[in-house]
Amino acid sequence: MPTTTLTELDTPYTLDAATIRCFQEDGFVRLPNVLSAVTLAEFEPEITRMVDEGNRLKEIPLEKRTLYDQAFIQVTNLWTRNDRIRELAFNKRLARIAGKSAELHYIRAQPQPGQRNAQSGTRR
Repeated sequence: MPTTTLTELDTPYTLDAATIRCFQEDGFVRLPNVLSAVTLAEFEPEITRMVDEGNRLKEIPLEKRTLYDQAFIQVTNLWTRNDRIRELAFNKRLARIAGKSAELHYIRAQPQPGQRNAQSGTRR
């Protein structure tokens, strides 16, 4: 992985109080430039490959799919089957954004050996 990508994934993303409040009120927020085009390009081929491999509908003609299945390809938990995707899914930058948005004191996003689920801290 290029040094630039590694640095970006470890660099905090600044969230101001208004952005956090907006997330808490609306349940979502649009954050510009969380990941650069360089970082996205670094991970895109592997994500695309894994989604294509996991697509249970690729052999079913579009007209025979439900409306939902015509609109979306859903492949879950790619991080459990691919170390590269795990690097992206559990990087410090995204974990900090999640923790700050939810106003957690701490967040441990990556399950430790023997754990079934990720854990997060208490609200402030």
